Amino acid sequence: MDRKRMEPSCVEPRRISAGLCALASVLLFSFAAPAAESKPVATFACNEFPPHKMQAAPDGQPGYDVEILREAFRRAGREIKVMYFPWKRALETAKSGRVDGLCSCSRRPERDAYFIYSDVMGDVGVGVFKKPGLTRKLAVIADLKGLSVGVVRAYNLHDELVDLGMAPVAVGGDEQGLRMLLLGRIDAFVTFRDTGKYLLRRIATETPIAYSEFHAAPYFACFSKASPDAEARAATFNAGLAAMRADGVYDAILARYR
Repeated sequence: MDRKRMEPSCVEPRRISAGLCALASVLLFSFAAPAAESKPVATFACNEFPPHKMQAAPDGQPGYDVEILREAFRRAGREIKVMYFPWKRALETAKSGRVDGLCSCSRRPERDAYFIYSDVMGDVGVGVFKKPGLTRKLAVIADLKGLSVGVVRAYNLHDELVDLGMAPVAVGGDEQGLRMLLLGRIDAFVTFRDTGKYLLRRIATETPIAYSEFHAAPYFACFSKASPDAEARAATFNAGLAAMRADGVYDAILARYR
């Protein structure tokens, strides 16, 4: 549509005075302004972490954390923008206020000064996937001693295994580690519950892979205290999240990834 045709014409002074022209212009833009501001954008930094957050999944799904964020803000008439970074860069970008928050994060004492945490967004389980035929009971991470254990080198889980005196097989990513497990090149693979299960479905293996959980912890949407209106933004998200849990949309989003 040609915007010029929508604006009041003031080229005919005999038909409309300069004063009326000015008034017409003010009224036009006064009514137009709210439409432009009805959906302010909040920006979040994400790190690649399937199935929570995914920049380019083969099926086009963005990850359930991203979907939950978008839906919670959509209910308040707001949009969000998601930007992807490696985890450490995402964290620093959010701490400085260059974005409004992190798509999701765990609560840590060293983060408390920088973030307002939302209500619980979900939980992250940490455990071990065992190669077929391995019958040893693995109830705690120390039970892995004596086994060939794979772990993503960039995860804190790698350092935890090293601190226990183990020499884990460091891999570049979860899918690589799971494929090594399927091939029998390692006895066990330590990673995050939902990540491992999601990737095994994507690999489409028919080989049964048992999983044992060591522990689970809640996580949150994390709003940067350095960004204006962080408390209001967190309150908006919490209201949307509560409504989603109540009407079943929250569970429906999770079900698409399981």
